[in-house]
Amino acid sequence: MMGIVHTLVVEGKHDRAFLERYTSGWPIFERYLLDETDGQPENAEWVAGLTGSGR
Repeated sequence: MMGIVHTLVVEGKHDRAFLERYTSGWPIFERYLLDETDGQPENAEWVAGLTGSGR
């Protein structure tokens, strides 16, 4: 799920206004998702490494 959300965000296919208005903590989650907090983007490649599924 993290990999999918990462892709939607970097491709601009998410509704930022909706997320900011109707969710709690979106700005914090977005910074984590895009690697601004831990240096690791939570993208599809990262997920594949965790699951062993490859691409």
